[in-house]
Amino acid sequence: MQLMMPKPTKLTRDTFLYLDPKPPFATFAQCETCMMFTGEAAETCTIHGAKVRVTKDHSCGLYVHGTPMPDEQGHEMASVTPEESGLIKAQVRCENCQSFQAQKTTCTLFQWLSRGWAFALNPKVHPHGCCNAWSSS
Repeated sequence: MQLMMPKPTKLTRDTFLYLDPKPPFATFAQCETCMMFTGEAAETCTIHGAKVRVTKDHSCGLYVHGTPMPDEQGHEMASVTPEESGLIKAQVRCENCQSFQAQKTTCTLFQWLSRGWAFALNPKVHPHGCCNAWSSS
């Protein structure tokens, strides 16, 4: 019996959790527009727990676009650590990434990885989009 190996596939930019922006664009991918944020008064997140201070200026790889849920204050669960989620106090949109090329609205990291690697990454990105390969400029 011959073992059939799966055909290799090229990885797309969803590998990097690329998110096209949703309004309000200026705060997309920040905790203040994440449905897991409990709001400015509480400064907590439903998945990071009550002991981790999270402000509207934070972001993480588990961002879920939506309206914050202040009613969940007091019901936070420490489901993940800040290290596991990649919690960071930074504006992680493409426009603030060292790989963003504003003139062409492209990602130079995505371009580079698509050259001869196992990636098929569309290098066109939105300035207010984001991904977990973000690096400060």
